[in-house]
Amino acid sequence: MDREKCLGFNPQRENIYNRKLPHSAELDADSQRYLQEIKLNLSQSILNNDIDKGADDWVRNLHKYIIMYGLKFSKEDHIFFIKVIFGLMTTKHVCSLALNTFAKLLHVLMKKKYLVKRHELTLPWEPLFELYKHWEDSSFTMRGLVKPAQGFKSQLISVIKVARHYFTEEATQEMLDRWRHMMCPHDRSICQVTKYYMLFMPTTSKIPPDKSWKLWVPDLNMFWQTWSNSPNWEVDILKLFARLAIHQAGEMDWEPYMGDMYTRFMNSFNLPVTYGGSGVRLKHGMSGQPCLNSITQWIIFTLGPGSSSQDYLTKLLTALQSYYHPANTNNSSEELHLFISNLTSQFVSRVHVERYNTKWECRIKPEKRLTDDDIQRFVLSVKPIAMLVLYNSYEDDSRAVFSSLSVLAPSLIIPDLLDKLAIASQSLTEPHRFHVCIQALSSVAGPMVRNYPEKALELLTLLLPGITVNDIWKCTDIFVLMSDLLEMIPVADLTCDINKKNYTEEERNLALKTVCIENFVAEFMDRCFTLIENSRRENIRSDAGITDDYLNDEELAADAAINDTFLRIVANSSPAMYDTILRKLQVYIQGKIVEPTVAGGILASMCKSVVQCNPEKALKFFVPYLCQSLTRLMEERDQDKKRKEDTTKVDEELQFNLQLLGEVINVRNLQVYRFYRCRSSDILPHIAPICQVIDLTLDLAQKEEYELSHNILQNLITWLCRIRLVECSPRIEMDARGWGRTVHMDQINVDWNIPNEQELGVVRGLLDRYLTPLLVLLDSYSKGEEQQMCKETLQRKLKLVCKIILGVSELVPPEQTRPWDSVLSSSLLWLDKLSITLPGPSGEVPLRQGVNELLSRVQKQIVATANDDYESLGAILNVYDVMLFCYGMDEEEIGDHLEDQKRDKNHRQDRLVREKKHLPSVILERICIQWETHLWLKNLLVIESFSPRMLNDLLSLCVHQYSEVRVLAQEILLKVVGRLGKDCMKLIVPRIVECLHNSPEITEEMMKGALYLINQEKYMFFYSWELASKLWPALITAQHRDKQSIDDLLRDIGIKMSRYYQDYCLYTIPLSSIELPGSLLELVKQVPGVEKPSSLANLSLGSHLHFQELERRIIELVSNKNLHWRHHEMAVGMLLTMITYDSTPTRDTVSLWLKLLLDDQRSIRCMANQAMEGVLKLEKLPSRKIPLKEMLQDTDIDSPKLPGIREDNLLLQYRNMEEDELKQYWNKPFVVKSYLGYWTWPKNERVRLAHRPEDFNTSPDSVRSLISQFFLDENLVARFVELNSLEHEKGLDFFNMDRGIFMCFLFENIGPKLGQIFQCHIEKLVCSPEESQQRAAAEMVYGLVRGMRFWDYQSAQQAWTWLIPVFQQVLSNVTLETQSDWDLCFSGASNKGDPNRLRSMLELLVTSENLVSQGAFKESSYLLFVTKCLSSNWRARDLFIRTYNILRQHWDHPYNNVRHQIANTMSTLLCMDIPLKGAPNKEQWNIGEGFPTKKTFLDEIIPMLNLHHHNPEFSREETPVSGMTTPISGTATPQPPTEEVSPNTSSEDISMTTDVDDEETKRSNRILETASLWLTNQIRNFSSTMSIEMFRLLPYLCQFIGTEKDQDVSQSCLQALCYLSICILPEEAIQPMLDMVKRIVQSSSYKTKMSVLEFIQVSVFTNFLKIVVNASYKEQVQTIVINLLQDDNLTVRIKAGKILGGLLHSGFIDNSQVQTLLTSLRSFIRPKMTRRGKKFIKPEVKKEQLDNSKDKTITHHAGIIGLCAFVEAFPYDVPEFVPPVLMELSTHLNDSQPIPTTIKKCLQEFKRTHQDNWQEHKTKFTEDQLLVMTDLLVSQNYYA
Repeated sequence: MDREKCLGFNPQRENIYNRKLPHSAELDADSQRYLQEIKLNLSQSILNNDIDKGADDWVRNLHKYIIMYGLKFSKEDHIFFIKVIFGLMTTKHVCSLALNTFAKLLHVLMKKKYLVKRHELTLPWEPLFELYKHWEDSSFTMRGLVKPAQGFKSQLISVIKVARHYFTEEATQEMLDRWRHMMCPHDRSICQVTKYYMLFMPTTSKIPPDKSWKLWVPDLNMFWQTWSNSPNWEVDILKLFARLAIHQAGEMDWEPYMGDMYTRFMNSFNLPVTYGGSGVRLKHGMSGQPCLNSITQWIIFTLGPGSSSQDYLTKLLTALQSYYHPANTNNSSEELHLFISNLTSQFVSRVHVERYNTKWECRIKPEKRLTDDDIQRFVLSVKPIAMLVLYNSYEDDSRAVFSSLSVLAPSLIIPDLLDKLAIASQSLTEPHRFHVCIQALSSVAGPMVRNYPEKALELLTLLLPGITVNDIWKCTDIFVLMSDLLEMIPVADLTCDINKKNYTEEERNLALKTVCIENFVAEFMDRCFTLIENSRRENIRSDAGITDDYLNDEELAADAAINDTFLRIVANSSPAMYDTILRKLQVYIQGKIVEPTVAGGILASMCKSVVQCNPEKALKFFVPYLCQSLTRLMEERDQDKKRKEDTTKVDEELQFNLQLLGEVINVRNLQVYRFYRCRSSDILPHIAPICQVIDLTLDLAQKEEYELSHNILQNLITWLCRIRLVECSPRIEMDARGWGRTVHMDQINVDWNIPNEQELGVVRGLLDRYLTPLLVLLDSYSKGEEQQMCKETLQRKLKLVCKIILGVSELVPPEQTRPWDSVLSSSLLWLDKLSITLPGPSGEVPLRQGVNELLSRVQKQIVATANDDYESLGAILNVYDVMLFCYGMDEEEIGDHLEDQKRDKNHRQDRLVREKKHLPSVILERICIQWETHLWLKNLLVIESFSPRMLNDLLSLCVHQYSEVRVLAQEILLKVVGRLGKDCMKLIVPRIVECLHNSPEITEEMMKGALYLINQEKYMFFYSWELASKLWPALITAQHRDKQSIDDLLRDIGIKMSRYYQDYCLYTIPLSSIELPGSLLELVKQVPGVEKPSSLANLSLGSHLHFQELERRIIELVSNKNLHWRHHEMAVGMLLTMITYDSTPTRDTVSLWLKLLLDDQRSIRCMANQAMEGVLKLEKLPSRKIPLKEMLQDTDIDSPKLPGIREDNLLLQYRNMEEDELKQYWNKPFVVKSYLGYWTWPKNERVRLAHRPEDFNTSPDSVRSLISQFFLDENLVARFVELNSLEHEKGLDFFNMDRGIFMCFLFENIGPKLGQIFQCHIEKLVCSPEESQQRAAAEMVYGLVRGMRFWDYQSAQQAWTWLIPVFQQVLSNVTLETQSDWDLCFSGASNKGDPNRLRSMLELLVTSENLVSQGAFKESSYLLFVTKCLSSNWRARDLFIRTYNILRQHWDHPYNNVRHQIANTMSTLLCMDIPLKGAPNKEQWNIGEGFPTKKTFLDEIIPMLNLHHHNPEFSREETPVSGMTTPISGTATPQPPTEEVSPNTSSEDISMTTDVDDEETKRSNRILETASLWLTNQIRNFSSTMSIEMFRLLPYLCQFIGTEKDQDVSQSCLQALCYLSICILPEEAIQPMLDMVKRIVQSSSYKTKMSVLEFIQVSVFTNFLKIVVNASYKEQVQTIVINLLQDDNLTVRIKAGKILGGLLHSGFIDNSQVQTLLTSLRSFIRPKMTRRGKKFIKPEVKKEQLDNSKDKTITHHAGIIGLCAFVEAFPYDVPEFVPPVLMELSTHLNDSQPIPTTIKKCLQEFKRTHQDNWQEHKTKFTEDQLLVMTDLLVSQNYYA
């Protein structure tokens, strides 16, 4: 309320840090004045229709306002600004650069949705959708006629995400009405519509569910269940579901979807579990696109009371756990680590929202929120993986995981981490474990100090021994952890006041433990000093400056880490402790000579830390001591000079003392030190001795020495001038309570150091003493009076000027050339009193202006007399850089400071509580950034502060002779351009154009400089057609130079300016007039103070004039043919760029493009093709359309429909028609879009009518008339065809879709006459054996077939009369090289077309004569073309049936490649057999009703297949079995051939090696190959859900794996099994799959069993989370594996044992079943004694069981393998049941073979996997067990 009284309104959300700024009371007046100016000028710009310039500028100003003041305006103004910016965003024909600016601000205004409620603001969704569609999915975008500015589309998406919260309640239904009919999985439209759903569908809980998600969730779920085989559009549905889960947490019932969702999640990781290690995966949808964020969001927001999501998550994490082990790094590791990191972060975010968030009311019902038990279960489920992530190389993810878990449950995480650190510290062989533990503890420092302060204190002492010189990186990690801890701990002995404070017992104990702090500090400093003494760098070059650029990574890390840690110690120390530290540092530094580069830098930074914490006390020692030392050293040097001794050698003592003095008085970059305790007055007593030192050292000869002296002067001036924060209270209380506590900003007391008159007087004195003589000297030089000044002296003087100006820059206002356009530049008026000026002949002169004018004259003098002095010119440019961009800090430094603060805040933030509470250092740094931001934006470079003189000086240096000067000048000028934007373009571009003129005065360097400027500017100065009209002709006519660098630049510029190339970097500038919404105009008219619209010239008309002038000029240049080929190509590329969605091509332009179609240069012809494609798109023939309702007169289009074939869409189906009927059909309306009618009918759709012959008539002066004249000229067409049929590059000349579409547009717009012209050429080309001519013919035929879709019946039939022979010729002459070209021709021609209008082509293809009996290659080619024509064409049911009936007789085709193509075709023919799942009120519905079905196909081929091995589960009637004698009438049932196999053999199956295949068997094998290839293609190419029928092939596939008899069949079966095993199965398919497996394992072939075991392993893992939650499925899988453990074949038993181990390892068999399984396996080993718990009992054995029992050896071995599986299932752990198992195995080492071999292999594997962590694992064994283990293994030292 106080703020409301003060401001007159209640601010929405102002920036709270402004309260702590100096003169904060004046900020309100500044902000109000600035806001009113923005509001008024923005409204006026809109009324004046000045959008691209005026509105854009004031929107940027509003963004600046928000950066400075936050959302400091009333709710009414907030809503006003949202509506205005939204109106500007949705205004038509606005440049995308301006739209990008609007989008950025609109996102900022709307992202805090709790500030503006839904009932207070409503936004329409249609304008936003139209905007998105225009820039993303419009036909103009597809043709390249629309190109947005870089980054705009991502900004637009961010706006959509925040705007959908404000859509109306009816918006959802409106969207469904507009998009639902596009949901056709057989068309790419489904990708578009799911993307629209994901972006626009509102899911907010504020809209009733019946009007929101309940309208579309059943539909999307129905489609996802029906097409669940990794469709590429499922990611968008997942993102939408994830958002729905967030917004409807606790409301939406996700239980029916749990199994499906988690199964998809698990498969999305692409884990290396594939059949036989093949690596086969389906990567179309979630497996191939990044969607981890959505996955984790959905998981986290489905957790909670009443949900089974946590159970699924626990099982998922258990199954994934081993993949996080360091030994199992694979291609999925990065994704898995991101998953677990995101998962924990999302969980913390949800807990924060539910428990700690106070900004808005949590929408989740209290009973659905996470409980403490939920948090506990989550942490326990993630903890095992977190402990594995700890040791991996993904350090950022590891820190994020532990940071999140430690705030959720510190008691479960931190003690274990400390234990692991203790163990790692004792390891000598694995130092990396210590490193990662230190890094993890650093991420949990806050929770550890808050919850375990004693442990944190002990840890500091324990870490000290690790600080050694032997491992710098280890030391760095330790320093970082110490710094994090010391930030929150008082560095003081608290025992002295222990009796004065009311401590609890726990606090008292903590205070007693602080007695060790003093010893810790002393030892820490000693170790730092040791590191410093061992950090000396030898043999440094004498010309190497003392800068960080010469430090290596280790030195930089050590420097930063030591200083940061020491800083924390000093900052949080008590006065007594500070005195101790200072004394110790004094003792060490006195008389010390330290190498200045590395060691000197570290020690100087330590001294600076001490000074910054208590400047008054520290400066009293450092300044007198250092000044005396330096004075002494200079006196000694003077004496040496008198003795004529060498004084040029490096004096390390002098350099170190200069460096140390410069650092202790350095207040620059205080944000690095995060200390704010010094004032300007602290340095005043020491001015005289420091100036004395400066006087002595300023003119030293060596560069390193005088630059250090320059730094001292700069730092002294900066100390006096810098306005900086001053802390008024200690950051941490010297108390044993509240360690690690975060505070709010209001709890911190601060003051500001603002220079007073005395301090400013000292500054002016320093400037008079040091700067004024410099300026006088430089002024004399500029007049030519200082002829004796050498280059080195000039460079030194200029560098000193730069240093002095840097020091005083904060108090020097910008140079003003005219009145300020905005009040922003005149804010902070109190700073004007502190301004520093220069004395001038006519009064005080602004310092920046005076120095700029002087340096301009100096620059001219250097260029005139010493043009080769590039170093002096570089020094001048550095001064220019300071003058333009530096006000205390450079812009880049402010950006770095902001990034550092964000990183530090995120590292130290309590992410669970947040609420603007941070550690004091974080808040203080944020306050400093706020001040820097105010100062930066106030002095931000604007056109009013940029003088033309400076521009001329910079431009002259941008084209200087020396590249060193050009590079630096161009960098500064581009910074100016980036800051001023369009305001400076009209000043810069004419100067650049001058440098491109063909004149003797223009040197190569000038041209190169101008070209570099153009090439490096983001948009190459393309900001208006006016600029382009000046620059582009100059580039085209730029004199060609032979210099390679200029050629390269021109080539790069030409590529970037032509949209023909992928590196095109420009954007579309609209030509059309801006159409402002009426609601926007009415809104801004209500703003007080706005004036009537000014009579501005029509901006669009001006753009048109410049555009036309540019177009005319380029046409003239190109037509003259005097250009070099590179310039000619550049000009044509520019002309291509000028074809945009709203441009109207002139006849001259089109005439030129038509000529260029016949150009000799291929790239020019390609550009012309692309250009003419755009021209035809813009000038296309108007379509004839009628409403869809007229076509569907007898259909209720509003009634609910199911997808697929229905009565109401039968009219779209292909059907047999007589000629009269076809003619009538042709004249009726028809549908082109293939998705139309598949599911629902749109309400406002229009359908096409065929063109009438007279529609193709054109007016003589039209563009289409010109195009028609060109292409109806036979000579020109002949040349056109000739050029297009030339071969470009052998083997790389493929079908070009752009040329094909261009031909399509030609035939569509010119009409049947053009077909007659091209007829002879096409007929000639298809007869040619040349590949390039066949390719050209394919492109023309493609264009013709697609273009004549809209011709009248007679014209179309006339074309088909000669096209059919052409197709016949094609089909007869097709070759392997031309097959791909005609493949694209047929697929493209049949796409988006009415199949009835392609009758002639389809009837030609789908005939038995063509499909078969034509030879292998021709048949496969025919089938390929048929497949492409029918692919996903749901409107051609009759053709599907006919093709199927033709192929059904050829499953066993003798040619391999034909069988492959038959299988591919069959996958297309059967792809429509899709049972709809999840359909409302419809239990059974097949989408492809009447299409060929998989069941029919399998019913036909399975009786033709043979089983090569006996299996009693498959009867003779069901399937033949090879190798069996055909029974004679009346004889007994045939018996399988006997197979003598030893119980322990692994030999080949006899029948597979001895039988000779007869013709029937070969035929059966060929059919099996066809079926397996069909299965592979069906799964790989189509996303429909797995059909149960497919498992009927499984027995036949399994029998062929591993055979060498028929490799083609074997490989096909293997491939089919690979794909079949990785299918996500619907719930109803799991039991049939298990039933089939149970039948297959009865086979007599061990290879079949091996194959099915591999299959069941992969299939179970793929569908893990569906099977593991079902007790019946689990039991069946376990029974199958246990039964195969007892198989007669040794190989099968071993394989079953491995799979059993995998089931145990993945958690498939949980702990509750382990003991039961162990008891069962022990019963195999000891059948007479069954173990139950700790006792043995005798089971009752019936006589019948003994008679029917298996061989004892096999059963015994099965039990041993099972027990070994328990041991091998846990390679990284030792569960409690493993030691007894190992002991039991040890008792069977003397049993009969192969038992001992199996046990020994198991023990060796156990040793291999557990030896790395044996110190941890051996604690799970008793002493007796360890002795037994020692005896078992060979290596005795291993367990010693």
